[in-house]
Amino acid sequence: MSNPRIAIISDLWGFKNDQYINTYVKKLYNHFDLDLVDAQVLADINPSNSEQELHAQFIDSGINIAAERLVKSRIRFDAIVGFSVGGTIGWKAIQSGANIDSLFAISATRLRKETNALTKETKLFYGQKEEFGPDTNWFEKLKIDHEIIQNEGHQVYKSESFMNNFCEELIDKYSGKQSCS
Repeated sequence: MSNPRIAIISDLWGFKNDQYINTYVKKLYNHFDLDLVDAQVLADINPSNSEQELHAQFIDSGINIAAERLVKSRIRFDAIVGFSVGGTIGWKAIQSGANIDSLFAISATRLRKETNALTKETKLFYGQKEEFGPDTNWFEKLKIDHEIIQNEGHQVYKSESFMNNFCEELIDKYSGKQSCS
């Protein structure tokens, strides 16, 4: 028996220069088999220092390329944890038939454009100050479990208190469960 397998998909900046991922890894590695997925690499994004350029590449084709790669990989994940665009990639992959049981998406603002809920377990997290997140009506219409983090903005996933609470919730949820793979 093995630990539950979780893929963590980065935000549009990838993991190269962002140390927040180390906190998640330290807290989760004893409880899960972790796969770190750099969204830029998965989506064939050309490197750029411009957030607008990166965003445009993901919207134009990157999200779909990344989601399709997860489907074609045929890798089974107990869950995907996706930060910003990583959450959107996870959502699209599940929609397209990827072998993923659950999605935990943090600050995945593009999801506000979705009109159908996933058939898999889904929980979304947004900072209260998120400018582009879904509104209350969207959550109610799609009947999606969500949490709004007070006094936080788009990069809530880099907040130490959020990281601690989220990792604790994930560990509690999966404690004692073995991977089905």
